[in-house]
Amino acid sequence: MHDMEMVLHTINYIEDHLKEKLSVDQISDVAGFSKYHFTRLFSKMTGLSPYDYYRGRKVTEAIHYMEEKSCKIIEAAYEFGFGSPEVFGRACSAVFGKVPSAIRKEVEAGVFTGVKRMDEAYLWFVSSYNRKPVLKFMSDLELLGIGYFSENPFETLRHMTREQLAGLDTDNPKEIYKVSWLNKGPKGYMNFIGKQSRGEAQSESHLIKKIPKMAYLLFDMIEDYGQIDYFMSYIYNHYLPASPYKEALPYHLEVMSVEGQARNSRLFIPVVPRP
Repeated sequence: MHDMEMVLHTINYIEDHLKEKLSVDQISDVAGFSKYHFTRLFSKMTGLSPYDYYRGRKVTEAIHYMEEKSCKIIEAAYEFGFGSPEVFGRACSAVFGKVPSAIRKEVEAGVFTGVKRMDEAYLWFVSSYNRKPVLKFMSDLELLGIGYFSENPFETLRHMTREQLAGLDTDNPKEIYKVSWLNKGPKGYMNFIGKQSRGEAQSESHLIKKIPKMAYLLFDMIEDYGQIDYFMSYIYNHYLPASPYKEALPYHLEVMSVEGQARNSRLFIPVVPRP
């Protein structure tokens, strides 16, 4: 059995036993490897340890179950083998940094995605993506531009034409900024796109948006349009839950260089250390 087949086999096993209490020893036995070798291989191919993936999926499905059945937190906790609401609450906090009631509100608002099940296409992406983010502290940033709504929270500047970008400003700035909020409203997901302000006054056609000074995780964006969803899913559903940081505010900032023919983009996610 090849490594990819083995990891997919263990993922299927985990998915079939989410309501049970599994250990990494049990999962590695299914794979036919030692615990150490299996954990190293699984982490390399998925970006998560076997236990983090299992716990993330278990919590996610318990949250979805709670919403689908319109049941209480205690019922979902016992249905998925957490033993008690307190254990379930600690698992939610460990995975998402939030208590079950707060996550339930996100589900009701249509903004909760949770940790998604991994498939073969996603595993190929993760195994080939080897760019590690860096922690960067940014000063206050003032942007001048326009706001709009979209149906896709992960729409990027790469999806916009050069003419659309150039139409934002007659000075042809070297960098374009895009702020995307992850909370869906009645009109969709709110976005703001513009340039760094040089002290210009707000006009009828342009707005001022201030980005606070704080710490950000900086990711280099991928070049392949077709893999943007995989890229975003990797960051929000797998990298962040397993990292020592959590989202500080519900938005991300994309910065694209538009000099010459190049379109080099970077993604900034505001974070704070996990307690």
